[in-house]
Amino acid sequence: MHYGLTLPNMGGSGDVRTLADLAQLAEGARWDGFFLWDALNYDADNVPVADTWIALAAIAMQTKQIKIGTMVATPTRRRPWKMAREDEQAKATIRAYANAGATWCLANVGTEKDLDGLRASIQ
Repeated sequence: MHYGLTLPNMGGSGDVRTLADLAQLAEGARWDGFFLWDALNYDADNVPVADTWIALAAIAMQTKQIKIGTMVATPTRRRPWKMAREDEQAKATIRAYANAGATWCLANVGTEKDLDGLRASIQ
């Protein structure tokens, strides 16, 4: 059995640096995977939202072995050729995964208090 974490790319975890730090903590605690949402958020003017693929790049730079990727990538808001190239590049790293589908989120997910609890739980 393998164990992984999945986090939204918005709200309290809508910061690339925060996500990379959490992934590094997860890897240090020997989690098997770290996966991000790629959800649409129509409240993006009021809620921090991290670009999933930029966050994954930052995570890859701060980790060495943990598997990383998207839970579900949203092709409806991406250029198909760009997403295909990103997927191929992700697969080339052997530890990255991309899954396509449709997602939609209206709520602000995650607060700093939630992240503090997550940090403690990861370790």
